[in-house]
Amino acid sequence: MFVVVGRFRFRPMGQDERQSMIQRWEQDFAPMARESPGFRGVHFVWLSDDEMMTDWHWDSEADWEAAQARFGPFLQQHVVPNLDFRSKNRHEILGGGVRAADLRET
Repeated sequence: MFVVVGRFRFRPMGQDERQSMIQRWEQDFAPMARESPGFRGVHFVWLSDDEMMTDWHWDSEADWEAAQARFGPFLQQHVVPNLDFRSKNRHEILGGGVRAADLRET
C-alpha cells in the first residue's frame, strides 16, 4: 500500500464559498478518485477554516502517479485558484510505502 498525505492552506473565503468548493469536490472529484485503478480511500481533514489535510491510500505509488493525469485538470480549475499564495506553506505533499499495515489489537 502507498499513502500520500497532503496539507493545503486556502485563501480567505466565506463559509458559503468554502461549502460550494467542498460540494464541487464531493460531486465531481470523489467519483473520479473512486474510478481510479488502485484507489483505496481518502480522508479530507479540516485543520482550521483555511487549512486542510488529505490522507490518500493507494495500492501502489504507480497507481497514485497514474491518477495525477486524471486529477490535474480538476485540481487546476477548482483547487489551485483557492490556495493562499501569500503563504510559503500553501501546500505540501508527502508519500511513502506502508511498512506496518495494521497495529490495532485484535
